[in-house]
Amino acid sequence: HPNNQSREAQFRKIKEKKYYFETMCQSKYILCPAGDSAWSFRFYETLMCNSVPIVKDYHDTYRSKEESKIPYKYILESDIENIDNYPIDNIIILNKNLFKKYHMLNLNN
Repeated sequence: HPNNQSREAQFRKIKEKKYYFETMCQSKYILCPAGDSAWSFRFYETLMCNSVPIVKDYHDTYRSKEESKIPYKYILESDIENIDNYPIDNIIILNKNLFKKYHMLNLNN
């Protein structure tokens, strides 16, 4: 996409993507392929929807060097056959708390 850094390409409006987000929020696992770069918004949308990301590579899980240090849990595509061995509920809770801590504003202070 020639204009992949525009506001329209970088931010999704929830009302315009209602079905998309409703479907994601009903899913336990979501495939998160890389986008125009190594990462995509799908990884972060998955975290917001309380689902577990499935990625091809560790590098598909962050946008910056700082974000690469956030210990999100995910499933690698190469380990998909062991998906039943993952503590899904624990992963979702951990990821939700990490997302709140690192990506959301705390307006109570």
